[in-house]
Amino acid sequence: MRSGGVFLVIGLISWMAIQSPAPAQILEQIMIPPSSANRYGLHRAWVSTVGVDRSVERVESIAYNRGLLLVKTSTNTLHAVDAKTGRTLWKTQVGGILGASGTPAANATAVCIISNDILYLFDRQTGRVLGEVELPAVPFCGPSMSDSYVYIPLSNGTLASYSIRPDVNGEYDMARVWNYGISAILIDPAVVTQESVCWASRNGTVVSSDLDDRNIRFQFETIGGISGPLAARHPYLFIPSRDNGITTVGIDSGPLSGRTIWRYNAGGPVIDQPVPIGNTLYIVRDLFGMIALEIETEAARRARFGEIDSADVKSTGGNVFWISRGVDKFLAASPTRVYAADANGRMLILHARTGARLGTLPTESSTIKLSNMQDDRIFLCSSTGILQCLHEIDLVDPVQYNLPEENLGPTIQQGQNLETRLAR
Repeated sequence: MRSGGVFLVIGLISWMAIQSPAPAQILEQIMIPPSSANRYGLHRAWVSTVGVDRSVERVESIAYNRGLLLVKTSTNTLHAVDAKTGRTLWKTQVGGILGASGTPAANATAVCIISNDILYLFDRQTGRVLGEVELPAVPFCGPSMSDSYVYIPLSNGTLASYSIRPDVNGEYDMARVWNYGISAILIDPAVVTQESVCWASRNGTVVSSDLDDRNIRFQFETIGGISGPLAARHPYLFIPSRDNGITTVGIDSGPLSGRTIWRYNAGGPVIDQPVPIGNTLYIVRDLFGMIALEIETEAARRARFGEIDSADVKSTGGNVFWISRGVDKFLAASPTRVYAADANGRMLILHARTGARLGTLPTESSTIKLSNMQDDRIFLCSSTGILQCLHEIDLVDPVQYNLPEENLGPTIQQGQNLETRLAR
């Protein structure tokens, strides 16, 4: 019996070796061939492999912040990857191998992630640990970051804010600056804008406060609760609710703050985060497709800047540009195209002005697809750690979106339609 068991194990290993493709074969199966990309005017900028032990480890999520990809695996290993070259800049073990951890976040100088109820802060360039702090309650989801603070929704219904500014000696004490409770479950990471931080509870309460203190700008109640993550493009906040609506609320410090600007009934639940690009808001209605909405009409924009009387504005926004059925996820957008995925994982190429389908690429093996609302780059990742980046051949430098005014680089200005840029 004993020798028979040994032979059985040896036979099983041999069978697995025959059945399992070699790493090179797996890489070839997942990579999009340059010829296939070129056929649709795309360039495969790079392919990279994140160090994953395929026998015990899988990539769980990827996050993106202005040129930095953060890849988190099932063993709580965090990889920082240069989005321009695909080169791994650093990697680190976050907490224990078996401990639960959330999606990471980043700003211009630091990266943070939560593991086993501990918030860790790393240097963005080197991965050096800057500080850590134990949280007072279980975090419900991942953190969000401004330049100076980390915001964490806790399971007790509180949003906690921690300072990530160094003291005069360059040390990070990670002190809790403020917290605000609304006696309800917080469901998604907070949304950080240039002026404020906004968060929502499952029952439909949306709160906006200043970045650096607990000064509440407004509290907004939706009908039917929240169905998906909030999104923002200054000066507007986009709220998906369980009554199938998308509500746009003003979040600037002026008279629009907390006011409903427009509301659109999607006819079904919007579960994914809405994506604002230029003057277009992309929403994906569950089991239906993608809807492209006008964020702000020209008349509403002129009224906001005092050029005309607001009483003369007949439509503020929420008008439908187009609908594309069969879309399951937004991936990226360029000035002329929108890239998405269907329910089978294939990448769809859509015309930005009309939503017409221009082509399809087989990306089913890249099971983790980033929804990129910061620039035009397309990032795909397999569970085994094969990363690839695509962009349009003519767009050598990233076309950036939703940047503060002081940032430079090619961008679609806020309040500008994709088609307006095309007409230039």
